Amino acid sequence: GAARAEAVLTGGIPIPKEGDDLEEHPHGWRWQAARRIENKAIEDAKVVRKVMLPAGERIGGKRQWIGRRYKGKTVVGHRWVYDIQLLGKDDERRGPTFAVNEAGQRVRFKARKVAKGFSQRASDYRETYAPTPQIASVKMVIALSLALGMLARQVDVKTAFLQAHLPEEEQVYMLPDEDDFKSEAYLYLVMKSLYGLKQAAFLWNEDIHKVLQKEGFEALDADTCVYTHRDPDGNIICIIVLHVDDMLVVADNETADQVIKKMKAKYPMTESPAR
Repeated sequence: GAARAEAVLTGGIPIPKEGDDLEEHPHGWRWQAARRIENKAIEDAKVVRKVMLPAGERIGGKRQWIGRRYKGKTVVGHRWVYDIQLLGKDDERRGPTFAVNEAGQRVRFKARKVAKGFSQRASDYRETYAPTPQIASVKMVIALSLALGMLARQVDVKTAFLQAHLPEEEQVYMLPDEDDFKSEAYLYLVMKSLYGLKQAAFLWNEDIHKVLQKEGFEALDADTCVYTHRDPDGNIICIIVLHVDDMLVVADNETADQVIKKMKAKYPMTESPAR
C-alpha cells in the first residue's frame, strides 16, 4: 500500500503529517532543524513582514480568520510539508538535517512552509500557469550537446519560489506558526511568492524569464522552456532547458562557467552533475 511505498522511498524513516507533535515524533529534532532552515530562508529572502494588530485586536480562533479580508487583503493559513531527499554517495554535506537511513543511504530531512492558497480569492492573482519543457525538447538538447561537443551541467535554484516579488495588489496576510500563535497579536504580510500560493509558479517563471532575457537568452517559439544564446555570427553557444527550478545548461565549460556565475549572482543555486 501507500504506507509501504513511502517506507521504501524514505528508507524506513516515518514522515510527519500535518498536526503531528514533532516533540514526540521519531527524528523530531531533525524535522525541527529543517523547519528552522526553512524559516531562515524565508527571513533572508524577506518573503514576509510581521504586522502587529492594533491594540485590543486579537486573532482569536484561527479558522475565523482564514479567507477573511483584512485591510483589503485576504488572510491565508499555512502548513508544514515534510520530505526525505535521497543523496548521492559523493554528497559530503553534514548537519542536523543529514542522516543515514535503515538502507544505508545518506538522506536529507526537508521541511517546506506552504501557504494554503485554496483560501485565496480570484482577485488575489492574475495568472497561475507556468510552462514545463516537453520531453522531446530535453532529448533534442541532449542530442545537440553530443553533436556539438558541449557539456551538460545541471543547476538547481534553491527556494526558487521565494525569489519572485508579489505585486502589491496580490499580497496576502498569513497566520503565524502554531507555536507563535499564543500572542495572537500579529499577522504576516506575504510580499514574495511563497510556496502554495496559486500564482507562485507563474511569478517564479516570469522572474527567471526576465533574468535570462537580460543575459541575452531567447526562448524558442516551439518550447518556451528552452533558451538559446548566440554569438555575433548567430551560432548557438549555450542552451538552457528550464524545468521549474532546475536548469540544464549546455555549453562548453568556459561559457557554462560564465553563465552559471551570472545566475548565481542573482539566485542561490547548487550544481550537480547532469544525469
